[in-house]
Amino acid sequence: MGYNSTMQEPLSLRQRLWRNTRSRVIAGILFVVPVGVTFWILELLFKFVGGVLHINDLAENLIKRDSQWVPWVALAIGFIATLILIYLIGIVATNVVGRRLLQFGESLILRLPIVKSIYGSAKQVVQTVSVPEGSQFKSVVLIEFPSPGMWSLGFNTGTMQDKHGKKFVKVYVPTTPNPTSGFLELLAEEDVKKTDITVEDALKMIISGGILSPEKFEIWP
Repeated sequence: MGYNSTMQEPLSLRQRLWRNTRSRVIAGILFVVPVGVTFWILELLFKFVGGVLHINDLAENLIKRDSQWVPWVALAIGFIATLILIYLIGIVATNVVGRRLLQFGESLILRLPIVKSIYGSAKQVVQTVSVPEGSQFKSVVLIEFPSPGMWSLGFNTGTMQDKHGKKFVKVYVPTTPNPTSGFLELLAEEDVKKTDITVEDALKMIISGGILSPEKFEIWP
């Protein structure tokens, strides 16, 4: 019998343990980092509010100066004030004038050499991941891209027709790990393979470089 060079040798126990450990660690990082950044930003807001309102002095004026409840009252005041500040920022962000002010501030940030790269990438990823499933992408598909025999994950964003009535599927092929950049392909319907992968799972797969991916998926014409 001949040896089939296309068949992969089974992984050893050590290799399987290493692969599983690595995938779990990276999955943990992908979960912890956004949470950590969120808490860090909230902490900065909390300290800012505390400095502006002089929370400790305010708490001491509300209750006895030597009371053991002063730190807890100060914490409660700071927490409520921070929530109010976030709510007010939300009102400003959804207001026409407020949006223009934020856009102006954003344009200033995007002029800073290093800051613009960090801010721009973070904003793009957050906008992509926070979009409700299905509002931008209709389904997850596979297409032969960038060359025959190489399959890429893409998002079906709709269809369009030429003047002769031929239908084309609009497929957005994102790049890894930033799904906000990619390629727009117009393909005949028979060249697009539908899958049962959800948009959410596809985004996780793209951002993690394939580490967070479903074990099985179905393809149909």
